[in-house]
Amino acid sequence: MRDIHADTYAALQVDGFHPVMLVHIDWPDGAVRAHTGGGAIFWGGETWSGVGDFGGADIPDEVSGTAVPAEMTLSLLGDLDRIFAEMDQPARNRDVDVYFGLVTERQGNVLIGEPVPLMIGYVDSNEMDYREVDEGVTVPAFTLGVNSGPSVRTALSATHSSEDQQATFVTDTIFRHTVYNETDKVNPPIFP
Repeated sequence: MRDIHADTYAALQVDGFHPVMLVHIDWPDGAVRAHTGGGAIFWGGETWSGVGDFGGADIPDEVSGTAVPAEMTLSLLGDLDRIFAEMDQPARNRDVDVYFGLVTERQGNVLIGEPVPLMIGYVDSNEMDYREVDEGVTVPAFTLGVNSGPSVRTALSATHSSEDQQATFVTDTIFRHTVYNETDKVNPPIFP
Protein backbone atom coordinates (compact mmCIF):
# COMPACT_ATOMS: atom_id res chain seq x y z
CA MET A 1 0.00 0.00 0.00
CA ARG A 2 1.27 3.45 -0.89
CA ASP A 3 -0.04 6.87 -0.05
CA ILE A 4 -0.95 8.67 -3.24
CA HIS A 5 -1.58 12.38 -3.70
CA ALA A 6 -5.26 13.20 -4.29
CA ASP A 7 -4.55 14.98 -7.61
CA THR A 8 -2.49 12.04 -8.88
CA TYR A 9 -5.23 9.60 -7.87
CA ALA A 10 -7.90 11.69 -9.61
CA ALA A 11 -5.81 11.83 -12.81
CA LEU A 12 -5.45 8.04 -12.75
CA GLN A 13 -9.24 7.70 -12.85
CA VAL A 14 -9.46 9.52 -16.20
CA ASP A 15 -8.78 7.89 -19.55
CA GLY A 16 -5.57 9.02 -21.21
CA PHE A 17 -3.27 9.79 -18.28
CA HIS A 18 0.46 10.24 -18.96
CA PRO A 19 2.83 8.30 -16.66
CA VAL A 20 6.43 9.28 -15.96
CA MET A 21 9.18 7.60 -14.00
CA LEU A 22 11.69 9.63 -12.04
CA VAL A 23 15.01 7.95 -11.23
CA HIS A 24 17.67 9.09 -8.76
CA ILE A 25 21.04 7.30 -8.85
CA ASP A 26 23.81 8.05 -6.37
CA TRP A 27 26.40 7.91 -9.16
CA PRO A 28 30.11 8.12 -8.20
CA ASP A 29 30.59 11.40 -10.15
CA GLY A 30 27.53 12.97 -8.51
CA ALA A 31 23.81 12.41 -8.21
CA VAL A 32 21.91 11.64 -11.40
CA ARG A 33 18.25 12.66 -11.56
CA ALA A 34 16.36 11.78 -14.73
CA HIS A 35 12.80 11.15 -15.87
CA THR A 36 11.20 9.38 -18.82
CA GLY A 37 9.57 12.50 -20.28
CA GLY A 38 11.04 15.49 -22.07
CA GLY A 39 12.54 18.70 -20.68
CA ALA A 40 13.22 19.27 -16.99
CA ILE A 41 10.93 18.47 -14.07
CA PHE A 42 11.41 20.47 -10.89
CA TRP A 43 10.42 18.33 -7.91
CA GLY A 44 11.63 17.87 -4.36
CA GLY A 45 13.92 20.87 -4.65
CA GLU A 46 15.85 19.16 -7.48
CA THR A 47 15.97 19.27 -11.27
CA TRP A 48 15.20 15.98 -13.05
CA SER A 49 16.38 15.85 -16.68
CA GLY A 50 14.20 14.23 -19.31
CA VAL A 51 15.64 11.38 -21.36
CA GLY A 52 12.57 10.92 -23.57
CA ASP A 53 13.04 8.17 -26.17
CA PHE A 54 16.75 7.79 -25.28
CA GLY A 55 16.02 5.96 -22.02
CA GLY A 56 14.02 2.96 -20.93
CA ALA A 57 13.16 0.78 -17.98
CA ASP A 58 12.00 -2.79 -17.49
CA ILE A 59 10.00 -2.71 -14.27
CA PRO A 60 9.20 -5.86 -12.26
CA ASP A 61 5.61 -6.80 -11.47
CA GLU A 62 4.60 -6.14 -7.89
CA VAL A 63 3.77 -9.14 -5.76
CA SER A 64 2.37 -8.57 -2.30
CA GLY A 65 3.29 -10.72 0.65
CA THR A 66 6.67 -11.89 -0.60
CA ALA A 67 10.21 -11.14 0.48
CA VAL A 68 11.68 -11.92 -2.94
CA PRO A 69 13.73 -8.95 -4.13
CA ALA A 70 12.61 -7.08 -7.23
CA GLU A 71 14.95 -6.50 -10.14
CA MET A 72 14.68 -3.78 -12.76
CA THR A 73 16.77 -2.69 -15.71
CA LEU A 74 17.47 0.94 -16.62
CA SER A 75 18.88 1.75 -20.07
CA LEU A 76 20.23 4.87 -21.70
CA LEU A 77 21.20 5.12 -25.37
CA GLY A 78 24.45 6.88 -26.17
CA ASP A 79 27.78 6.80 -27.93
CA LEU A 80 30.41 4.14 -27.22
CA ASP A 81 33.00 6.50 -25.70
CA ARG A 82 30.53 7.84 -23.13
CA ILE A 83 29.19 4.36 -22.34
CA PHE A 84 32.68 2.94 -21.78
CA ALA A 85 33.58 5.92 -19.56
CA GLU A 86 30.48 5.35 -17.40
CA MET A 87 31.09 1.60 -17.22
CA ASP A 88 34.48 2.32 -15.62
CA GLN A 89 32.76 4.06 -12.67
CA PRO A 90 32.63 2.08 -9.40
CA ALA A 91 28.82 2.09 -9.39
CA ARG A 92 28.05 -1.30 -7.86
CA ASN A 93 25.93 -1.04 -4.68
CA ARG A 94 25.17 2.67 -5.24
CA ASP A 95 21.65 3.75 -4.14
CA VAL A 96 18.81 3.99 -6.66
CA ASP A 97 15.36 5.50 -6.00
CA VAL A 98 12.57 5.18 -8.58
CA TYR A 99 9.29 7.14 -8.44
CA PHE A 100 6.07 6.94 -10.44
CA GLY A 101 4.25 10.13 -11.35
CA LEU A 102 1.85 11.65 -13.84
CA VAL A 103 2.41 14.59 -16.16
CA THR A 104 -0.09 16.78 -18.00
CA GLU A 105 0.88 15.64 -21.53
CA ARG A 106 2.81 12.91 -23.35
CA GLN A 107 6.59 13.45 -22.91
CA GLY A 108 5.64 16.37 -20.68
CA ASN A 109 7.37 17.84 -17.68
CA VAL A 110 4.55 19.30 -15.55
CA LEU A 111 3.68 16.98 -12.69
CA ILE A 112 0.16 16.25 -11.50
CA GLY A 113 0.22 15.84 -7.74
CA GLU A 114 3.28 14.17 -6.19
CA PRO A 115 5.29 11.18 -7.45
CA VAL A 116 4.97 7.93 -5.49
CA PRO A 117 7.98 5.78 -4.50
CA LEU A 118 8.06 2.77 -6.82
CA MET A 119 11.33 1.06 -5.87
CA ILE A 120 14.31 1.65 -3.62
CA GLY A 121 17.38 -0.40 -4.42
CA TYR A 122 20.99 -0.39 -5.53
CA VAL A 123 23.04 -0.83 -8.69
CA ASP A 124 23.73 -4.53 -9.05
CA SER A 125 25.34 -4.58 -12.50
CA ASN A 126 26.22 -2.41 -15.47
CA GLU A 127 26.86 -3.45 -19.04
CA MET A 128 26.79 -2.32 -22.62
CA ASP A 129 24.45 -3.80 -25.18
CA TYR A 130 22.66 -2.70 -28.33
CA ARG A 131 19.04 -1.65 -28.76
CA GLU A 132 17.06 -1.60 -31.97
CA VAL A 133 15.59 1.88 -32.48
CA ASP A 134 14.27 1.36 -36.01
CA GLU A 135 14.00 -1.69 -38.21
CA GLY A 136 17.59 -2.78 -38.80
CA VAL A 137 19.07 0.18 -36.86
CA THR A 138 20.78 -0.56 -33.55
CA VAL A 139 22.57 1.83 -31.21
CA PRO A 140 24.76 1.27 -28.13
CA ALA A 141 22.97 1.30 -24.78
CA PHE A 142 24.28 1.59 -21.22
CA THR A 143 22.26 -0.75 -19.01
CA LEU A 144 22.07 -0.82 -15.21
CA GLY A 145 20.69 -3.77 -13.30
CA VAL A 146 18.93 -2.50 -10.16
CA ASN A 147 18.01 -4.80 -7.29
CA SER A 148 15.82 -4.11 -4.26
CA GLY A 149 17.57 -6.49 -1.88
CA PRO A 150 19.86 -9.48 -1.50
CA SER A 151 19.07 -12.49 -3.63
CA VAL A 152 17.12 -15.25 -1.97
CA ARG A 153 20.20 -17.49 -2.23
CA THR A 154 22.38 -15.01 -0.30
CA ALA A 155 19.69 -14.07 2.19
CA LEU A 156 18.91 -17.63 3.27
CA SER A 157 20.91 -20.80 3.38
CA ALA A 158 19.68 -23.60 1.14
CA THR A 159 19.47 -25.98 4.12
CA HIS A 160 19.18 -25.38 7.82
CA SER A 161 19.86 -28.06 10.42
CA SER A 162 19.72 -28.32 14.17
CA GLU A 163 23.49 -27.79 14.19
CA ASP A 164 23.14 -24.57 12.16
CA GLN A 165 20.52 -23.29 14.59
CA GLN A 166 22.53 -24.17 17.70
CA ALA A 167 25.69 -22.57 16.32
CA THR A 168 23.88 -19.23 16.59
CA PHE A 169 21.34 -19.98 19.37
CA VAL A 170 23.08 -22.42 21.73
CA THR A 171 20.09 -23.13 23.96
CA ASP A 172 17.52 -23.51 21.16
CA THR A 173 16.44 -27.16 20.98
CA ILE A 174 13.37 -26.85 18.79
CA PHE A 175 15.05 -28.69 15.89
CA ARG A 176 15.52 -31.72 18.15
CA HIS A 177 11.76 -32.10 18.22
CA THR A 178 10.97 -31.62 14.52
CA VAL A 179 11.35 -35.35 13.92
CA TYR A 180 8.04 -35.74 15.75
CA ASN A 181 6.08 -33.52 13.34
CA GLU A 182 4.77 -36.40 11.22
CA THR A 183 4.13 -38.73 14.15
CA ASP A 184 2.29 -35.98 16.07
CA LYS A 185 -0.66 -36.47 13.77
CA VAL A 186 -1.17 -40.03 15.00
CA ASN A 187 0.86 -40.48 18.18
CA PRO A 188 1.67 -37.33 20.12
CA PRO A 189 5.15 -37.61 21.67
CA ILE A 190 5.66 -37.61 25.39
CA PHE A 191 8.51 -35.31 26.44
CA PRO A 192 10.28 -35.86 29.80
